[in-house]
Amino acid sequence: MRRKILVLMAVFIGFCSLIYLYTFLHEGGHALVAMLGGGKVEEFVLGVNAHVRVSGTAFTPFWEALFHAAGVLLPVIILLMALLFYRPQIKKGFYHVFYIAIWLCITGSLWAWVVIPLVTLFATGPAYDDTIKFLRVTGFHPLIVASAAILMMGMLFLLAKKKGLFKKTGELMRSWKETRREGEGGPKFIFPSQPRFPPAHTGRPGRHRSLRPPRILSTGPGYAGSC
Repeated sequence: MRRKILVLMAVFIGFCSLIYLYTFLHEGGHALVAMLGGGKVEEFVLGVNAHVRVSGTAFTPFWEALFHAAGVLLPVIILLMALLFYRPQIKKGFYHVFYIAIWLCITGSLWAWVVIPLVTLFATGPAYDDTIKFLRVTGFHPLIVASAAILMMGMLFLLAKKKGLFKKTGELMRSWKETRREGEGGPKFIFPSQPRFPPAHTGRPGRHRSLRPPRILSTGPGYAGSC
């Protein structure tokens, strides 16, 4: 029970840390472009309600489009660089778990740039979303943006596969399953309450002779008899 509680706590802490790390990269991308464009970061909030507020910007259409896309571009660039330095031969399990978690988080965030542009073909998307703002500023067709996001996901997938991230993750999962199975199960020994000897055939049908050793009766010194 205590071990399960520790595992749940570790998963919860890891999940929260992952959220803060991703929002730092996401909002950091917006803030970086804003500062490069001559603006000033007034507010930088991480977590579930993550956002960044900037002032003093005089964006051209290019810089404004880059500002809206930087929230997903910076995490993708960081992930690409991290995958180049990935080493599957490292034995620490946490190292590989961290890599696959970051890969899933950043690659999964690209789905917004696939789904939302496709939604705009039939309905109005959320006005506050970076994808909608990017489409409005650039005037790109939604299918172009969705295709670009799919290409980036494919690039991240192929690079992770080439570096051995998926193979190593599969090996770790199989190893953990075997360890858990051995911990829960294990050999079980059943001891009978009374030892029994198999009967020996005497040569006559229906008659068996017991292999139980004969009892030795002692009636005095120097005498032994059996019955």
